Amino acid sequence: FGVDDILDTTQLIDQQGNINYDRINLFSAVDYGFTISYARKLPLSGLNYGVNAKIIRRIIGDFASSWGFGLDLGIQFERNSWKFGLMARDITTTFNSWAINIDEFDKIKDAITLLPGQNQEMPETTEITKPKLQLGVAKSWKIGRDFNLLTEVNTNVRFTETNDLFYSDGLSINPAIGFQLDYDELVYLR
Repeated sequence: FGVDDILDTTQLIDQQGNINYDRINLFSAVDYGFTISYARKLPLSGLNYGVNAKIIRRIIGDFASSWGFGLDLGIQFERNSWKFGLMARDITTTFNSWAINIDEFDKIKDAITLLPGQNQEMPETTEITKPKLQLGVAKSWKIGRDFNLLTEVNTNVRFTETNDLFYSDGLSINPAIGFQLDYDELVYLR
């Protein structure tokens, strides 16, 4: 995924404090992901599992770049019209190691010091994505001859305090519901 033509306004204000629009440059930010996945059915009927290994490459213009890696694990159980799933994301704590371009950082730091009250410190070079769990339950119904309805409820669990609907000191839970109505498995409404 990437975004091009992001305005770099770090040099917008010159040494005399004047705004100079000719000093605006453009840069791109891009994330590359390489995944290796493996899945298979287990001997118990309706039970499946999968593992996903990911390598992540991130580049933010000439400012910084990183390499990262992580693992995901999922298990599904299906019986009749019911489906159950549990996915553990970033089970190894996904890790990204950033390389900051010191020359570009110094340009930004020098430009920001012209503005009173600004403090620009060197960013951290290690980015950690903590593990998350997603538990979901779905049920499907046949409606007449041509329609099918799939309803679903799930919870996204993070092991940190956030502003989710339910939270405590070390746990945050965000529930979600959804549905999918299809006509003859050809046209879908979600």
